[in-house]
Amino acid sequence: MNPLIELQSAIESLNCQQLEVQKKDLLVLVEALAPFTPSGNGDGHHHRLSPREREVMNMILSGRRLKEIAANLDISVKTVTTHRSRLLRKLGIEDNLGLYRYGVRHGLIAV
Repeated sequence: MNPLIELQSAIESLNCQQLEVQKKDLLVLVEALAPFTPSGNGDGHHHRLSPREREVMNMILSGRRLKEIAANLDISVKTVTTHRSRLLRKLGIEDNLGLYRYGVRHGLIAV
């Protein structure tokens, strides 16, 4: 596994309220050091997502609304929106329609 992705996963797994601001700053730094670059090999890039981002992505792909996702995960709608924005950026996608296309292409959605 890529060391930068491992570092990002480790930072995201931190569970300390006192570190919340620093954690966000660290994640921004890691993302800046490891920008998304499509490989063009046809493999999905969803392996780059954090576990929570994958969870949010799967819920979006199953047709759930942001409010439903927030209630299900016991987080705020703003947090769901942040996860959605990050996963779209990591996948190089602009909107939910692109996310649905991605899901179909990579077998995440049955058609």
